Amino acid sequence: MTGEITSGRAGAALAPSLRGQWARLFEFLKRPVLPERLASSGVSARLVLRLYLLDLLFILAFGVAMILAEAAGIAFPENLNSTLELNTGTILLFVVVAPVLEEIAFRGWLSGRPGAIMPLLSVLAGFTAFLFVARDGSLLGPGFLILGVVGAAILFARLRQAPTLRFFRNSFPLFFWASAASFALVHLVNYEEGALVILLPLLVPQFVLGTMAGYVRVQCGLMWSMLLHAAHNAFAVGMALLAVELAPGG
Repeated sequence: MTGEITSGRAGAALAPSLRGQWARLFEFLKRPVLPERLASSGVSARLVLRLYLLDLLFILAFGVAMILAEAAGIAFPENLNSTLELNTGTILLFVVVAPVLEEIAFRGWLSGRPGAIMPLLSVLAGFTAFLFVARDGSLLGPGFLILGVVGAAILFARLRQAPTLRFFRNSFPLFFWASAASFALVHLVNYEEGALVILLPLLVPQFVLGTMAGYVRVQCGLMWSMLLHAAHNAFAVGMALLAVELAPGG
């Protein structure tokens, strides 16, 4: 669907100014509402650019806070991503593959439409069955995985025109915050050790990205939240590459 958002509670998609756009995001976060329609492509592009600038400001502020905390003697556990070699494959993983898959998993269903929810459940069911039988070395594992994917394609084709579920729209704030929180918490796997009191603050960037991407997903569409996510990761990878170049012997 295209066009300007018509929900009075959600407000128009594009604010008159950059600061107004950020204020509109914060207003949405006070009480998330699922809009009736998606914004047009032109509006979506400008909205994503404005939120990306806010995302960059937060990343820089968080980086400064981390430097100050370490200077004060606080030791943080190592992020496993920092141990990966920054080659072409790794960069593609972070900038292309991860944003696409994570947006589908954590925000693809935020539209509340059966055509988005049921295919994802089908894939999850197939993957769960695959993991369960794979432990016993059964050859049925790949079959379950393929069945889940095929089932997802069939469900999408049959349900893609179905409207948003009423209970989902009524309970949208719960689903929105569950999406952002689960997206942040899954990144705990990036750390092998560390107390939660130390680890949870390290997940703040993922939580903030989750709220921004969730907002973009429901206002503009899944493709645009993928774009914001990819740009976020690209900046992080760029900073890592710059650090390698500036390091002694780099």
